[in-house]
Amino acid sequence: FEGQSEPILLGGMVAKIVDEYESSRFECRKLLSAALGNRGEGVTDPSWVEECPRLNVRMSANNGFLALNSREFIEIYLGSESTFFSPIAFLGYAIDVNSAMRMIRYQVNPNNPYFNSNLGTEVVTLSVTDQGFSGSDSTGEFDGTGAESKLTFIVSIEPVNNLPIITVPRASDPIQVNENGEAQLSRASL
Repeated sequence: FEGQSEPILLGGMVAKIVDEYESSRFECRKLLSAALGNRGEGVTDPSWVEECPRLNVRMSANNGFLALNSREFIEIYLGSESTFFSPIAFLGYAIDVNSAMRMIRYQVNPNNPYFNSNLGTEVVTLSVTDQGFSGSDSTGEFDGTGAESKLTFIVSIEPVNNLPIITVPRASDPIQVNENGEAQLSRASL
């Protein structure tokens, strides 16, 4: 709802590699998931892992902020300043991207909690690119052409008809109205 400060869950997005990065080395295609699944304290990744392609992900909300499910094993290069931010962009292997985006959260901008009163709805955009590791372009002519998947969706935020807040003067500045006389209100704020 409009003015709500608690984040809401938007759902998740899963990156599925269709062509298994045909231009990358054999280990990246066949052994990467197993190698990354063994990560942990005291475990060193095989040297070939650094040569495997990573996905480039960008998420943005027009008026609010987004948060990832996890920030582990991804390289955030935009929006790392806080948990909730927009836009957020990062690099990661497919398994790590899936973990990070398993459950995306949205939060209304606390500096503008009532943006929806007259403007409509929030638009969230998610974009994933393979940085040119998907093989060739759609014609098959140019190798190393990047492929991008883009998802845009609407978050409907219900406007709330709040009661007006009437601000009265401080106790040190009381309002005095003389009895049996006329009173005139010179300024009001709703």
